[in-house]
Amino acid sequence: MSGDLVNYYNAADIFCLPSKSEGLPNVIVEAFICGTPVVASAVGGIPAIVIEGINGFLAKPNSIEELENKIKISLEYSWNRESIRESVSFLFPEKVIEKYHNIYTSLAQNFKIDNVKNFHDHED
Repeated sequence: MSGDLVNYYNAADIFCLPSKSEGLPNVIVEAFICGTPVVASAVGGIPAIVIEGINGFLAKPNSIEELENKIKISLEYSWNRESIRESVSFLFPEKVIEKYHNIYTSLAQNFKIDNVKNFHDHED
């Protein structure tokens, strides 16, 4: 994430993503890493990371009225930016890299053991 983006997220009171379809948008993760609360449509993977009142609010897709209401609530809400960061700490790049490393290390160890066993079983 560039320094400019970090500055923009940090300067924002909220980040809003009204979408009809999403996976797990990087922009929401970036906002959270900067401690910026999010108001977003409850689509795709967004409800899995937006925790109502902790790091943001969800609105029904295609509901302009609900989106407007959630934005107003968010702007009046007293957010704890550190809690917002902590709510997605499992998505921090260094933690994701560590998880992948552990998975691949485990797979590599199991693969070696299984291949050696299978090789010896078929030596006859």
